[in-house]
Amino acid sequence: MDFTDDTSKINDANLANYQVFVMFHLAPFDMSASQQAALQKFVEQGKGWVGVHAAGLTGTQFLGPESKKVYWQWFEGLMGGVTYSPHPAFQDGLVVVEDHNHPVTKNLPAKFWLADEWYEYNKSPRGNVRVLATADESTYKQNKPMGDHPIIWTNENFHRMIYICIGHSPTALVNPSYRILMRDAILWAASK
Repeated sequence: MDFTDDTSKINDANLANYQVFVMFHLAPFDMSASQQAALQKFVEQGKGWVGVHAAGLTGTQFLGPESKKVYWQWFEGLMGGVTYSPHPAFQDGLVVVEDHNHPVTKNLPAKFWLADEWYEYNKSPRGNVRVLATADESTYKQNKPMGDHPIIWTNENFHRMIYICIGHSPTALVNPSYRILMRDAILWAASK
């Protein structure tokens, strides 16, 4: 297990040493085109990907009007075809586990509280992904209510992909349920 914030290590040769890539707060637009291609190849080869919070910042709005970067459309597809919308203020909210049959969520309680930014998207990814947990929007003040608000999901078009929308603050790591979620997500994504 290696931890780094050096994106130059996202290349074919280095990724060949790993079974799972945990994209912890690294936004897709913060990688170069060659780094994006290496990660895409890694995932398409059936390796594991765990995206946490800012890893899900999809949408062309992040490129900026003067950007010469090409939008990574493949990544939006990996995320279930959704694009990020501005999030509400950091606040407590309730996570509702919807699917206890998945290895990532089988050890979680039915519900647990967490303080987060509660990312919102242009639409629910449901229908394109397997939803494991949702946000109970009645427990916090939304920026733009989604109604159906998945916050943990897998895209079964990819072997071992999971996105965990929550996890903005290090305080999440002292939450016993969040620690179980992260442990089981990484173990599942790294498994054969």
